[in-house]
Amino acid sequence: MIKKSLLLTALASASCHAALPSQFIAKQYTEALGRAPEPSGWQGFTNYAVSQGCSANTLKNISLGFFDSAEYKAKGYTPEEAVLTAYRAVFSREPDPSGFNFYVNYLKSGHTIVEALPFMFSSQEFNDMVPAICAGEAYGPIGAPKQAMDIGSGTWTQAQLESCIASNWVCNIPPRTVVYLNSTLTIPNGKTVQTQGSYDRTMYARQARIVRNSSAQGILIVMQPASVVRNIWVSGGRDLYKGALVKSDKPQENVFPNINYVGGGGGAILGVRSDAPLAATHIATFPVPTPSVPTSPTAFQGSITIQNNLTTGYAQSHYFDGTPVAWADGISNHITNATITGNDIVDPTDVGIVIFGHDGSTQASTASNNVIVHSGHSAYGSLGLDATQCLGSASACRFSGTGYTNNTIFAGEKQHSDIVLFNGTGAWAPPSCNGVLDKYCATGGQMSNNTSILGDANQVIQAQVSMAVDGMLSAVMSGNNLNVKPVPLGSTMRCRTSSTAPMVLYALSKGHASGSLQAGSDGDIDQCIGH
Repeated sequence: MIKKSLLLTALASASCHAALPSQFIAKQYTEALGRAPEPSGWQGFTNYAVSQGCSANTLKNISLGFFDSAEYKAKGYTPEEAVLTAYRAVFSREPDPSGFNFYVNYLKSGHTIVEALPFMFSSQEFNDMVPAICAGEAYGPIGAPKQAMDIGSGTWTQAQLESCIASNWVCNIPPRTVVYLNSTLTIPNGKTVQTQGSYDRTMYARQARIVRNSSAQGILIVMQPASVVRNIWVSGGRDLYKGALVKSDKPQENVFPNINYVGGGGGAILGVRSDAPLAATHIATFPVPTPSVPTSPTAFQGSITIQNNLTTGYAQSHYFDGTPVAWADGISNHITNATITGNDIVDPTDVGIVIFGHDGSTQASTASNNVIVHSGHSAYGSLGLDATQCLGSASACRFSGTGYTNNTIFAGEKQHSDIVLFNGTGAWAPPSCNGVLDKYCATGGQMSNNTSILGDANQVIQAQVSMAVDGMLSAVMSGNNLNVKPVPLGSTMRCRTSSTAPMVLYALSKGHASGSLQAGSDGDIDQCIGH
């Protein structure tokens, strides 16, 4: 667990206020521990930063609390693995060979990573980063991004990996191997690609790593029916190659996830660490090649388990950055029977998890016990049910059996989630639910018992709307409990017309919402999303 003395100090935070280095705290969790924060730890470290003030010394103490914790020590990382995690946590980048070798030799001479960290924090590089960290927004490394390097266990070419897959039902990649891909990797029906051993994303520094090594546009990994990706670290290369992206007139052809499952039964994505997808989302489930919409109802049939994965959106943006798609979801699910559970989604810049409906099929996927953290980047939403692919009658686009339950959401001081929970996508595309010319309207979506950190003034999520039903009939909204406050009004905040407007809105009088709905107000938010 995290060092108790620091947490106890943090929980006794002073009333004074200081800049909150929320993304730095999130990076200590993801890079040292391989997971999202737990609510009590996040609360403790953010309150500690508020009480102490944001400085290089405060940041060093926070980081030491992670690297000196029993949880980190229990990983038993080698010197190479430990130095990799420290570089990513402190400098927010891949190691350079000379620095990497210096610190590895330092650890091999009998020192610990805790003894090495003060040298990193006293460096000019880190001190040059402190103003950006303490501004409370997203920040990146000093200098140009670096490609993943061999940390001592060797590299594979794409041809070597494809040979392993062709020769084995289960392709075991040795731990720490870096596999460089120059084009899309396809995993055939029923095949498994995994790191040898049982190293899930909490041990990402020991996982085999698949990285994009070319500016060629495309999905990084395509999974055919019943295929499995287990315990692999996947790096999509957006930080390296976003400048080469060329926009297509077909929206789906601008979507380049790290992993895409095409549908069919029996798929699984388990224990994966995903970072820097090239565009639009980390993990997707969508037929390849992309069908036109509308299409056959059978195109989106399938089942997959998406469990115990970590996605980090540090390389993305919530705002236009000159590329075709600057933002990215954590998980974008289109197929009808996905089980999405136990995933940590850190800094999604579009939506944390989104489940899509399609005409003529029943969307029965569920998402439960996931954690969504908006630490440095804002997002358009945290959890949502999307009807923008529904072009026929509402009754033909069914979300019956689909639901979000027991998910946790929290955010940094300066970050917002425009609509934290959205049941229907009227805010993106104005629906028609009149039963004659229905469009962008569906039925049956459920969102229950989702929560944030309650009872702490430092843990309020900024939002335009906390919960909305717009474009979903026979909906269920129950037991959701969110600690929110309004985003300051401005030209880019269009879902609320005044600072005192309600924050739970259901488009009842417009006929765009109905069902069993927890307390809220009648209000229409058609096409209010956008910056």
